[in-house]
Amino acid sequence: MRRLRCSPDGEVSVRYASVLELGQLEQQRFEPEPMSEGGFLCRHEGSWHLGLSMCPRVVGRSATYCHRERLGPDNQGPYDVVVASASGIQGPYGPRYTALTHGGHGNFFADRDGQWWGCVFAPPRAQAPAELSFSCRPALVPMKWEHGRIMPDPNKAADFYEG
Repeated sequence: MRRLRCSPDGEVSVRYASVLELGQLEQQRFEPEPMSEGGFLCRHEGSWHLGLSMCPRVVGRSATYCHRERLGPDNQGPYDVVVASASGIQGPYGPRYTALTHGGHGNFFADRDGQWWGCVFAPPRAQAPAELSFSCRPALVPMKWEHGRIMPDPNKAADFYEG
């Protein structure tokens, strides 16, 4: 986004807008809204999919992205990619769902053959499972679409990692 600005002496300058001045995408909110980051958009079969990275609050065997107190070592869950979908790029985006557990700061893309992938970062965390050997390094996760939702594809993952 560019803006032209004229000074009193007639000099024209170009100013680029700040990210803080950009419009927000309309999406369903949690109350209160948890911290999210790493937003991205992808398109599949005519719908737009907004991905965000979030940590759920975990209490016992249940987890929620809605929490009132700060996350701490006793209630912080995995760093996930959460997705909401819309028919138009500006929304409104519908209910969110967890698309990739431990895939925070990831994004999704299709290769030339139409195979979908999750490119993930997986930051280090004390509570992350030991099997997350890719922590702090990029990793690829084979993904698939079912009923308009993206999710890991365990069948392709087995082939990908064995091959």
